[in-house]
Amino acid sequence: MHHSVLFTHSRKSAHQAIVVYNDKQGEVTHRIARGPAVYTPKPTEWLHQFRWHGDNGKGKKGPRALQFEKLRVILDQLYFDVDMVRTADEALITVQLMVFFELTDIEKMLQQTHDPIADFINALKADIIRFAGGCDFEAFKSQAKDLNNLNTYTELCGGAERIGYNINKVVYRGYLASNKLQVMHDNAIELRTRLVLENETEVQQQELTDLKLDREHTRAEKIRLGKS
Repeated sequence: MHHSVLFTHSRKSAHQAIVVYNDKQGEVTHRIARGPAVYTPKPTEWLHQFRWHGDNGKGKKGPRALQFEKLRVILDQLYFDVDMVRTADEALITVQLMVFFELTDIEKMLQQTHDPIADFINALKADIIRFAGGCDFEAFKSQAKDLNNLNTYTELCGGAERIGYNINKVVYRGYLASNKLQVMHDNAIELRTRLVLENETEVQQQELTDLKLDREHTRAEKIRLGKS
């Protein structure tokens, strides 16, 4: 079934594109049409149907959940949680990320991938697993700021370039841990805080003792000098 595709003259439609296929006596070719415009397929033409990973309604990304005809050729974003990430000390966490990306080469994308979102997800998993696997849970928390640095995402950035995309930024949104791990983490924080307070109290007491001894020594020295 052939139908018209409308790109209204708006700022949004100026950043959309469609891929048109044409069958000329058994030879199939394609071309890219960009908005804003109105396009009506000829009898021998049809539009590319994109079916990518998207929200499956259960809070997860699922295959073919995102179906559309109009490509977005503008800065876009992807929220994704990398589950079952294991640190060097066997702690299991979920790492929450937000990826900003932009389609820069439609032809390369068509040739190199059927689902760029799936490619991004697999690359993110590889980068995060490598990052977390090299440190224990405490080190992960102290080094988590590096998850905002694109240099951490070699698989993601390199893979995106190979399929016609550019990764502009990755934002680390935090982590989720099991209740047991979170309790252990909270207890560790409480213990460290108590030790710090106890140490500070001990230092203060030692300083007070030293001050008293200095005063007693000074007083004794004055008494000795007075008698002499």
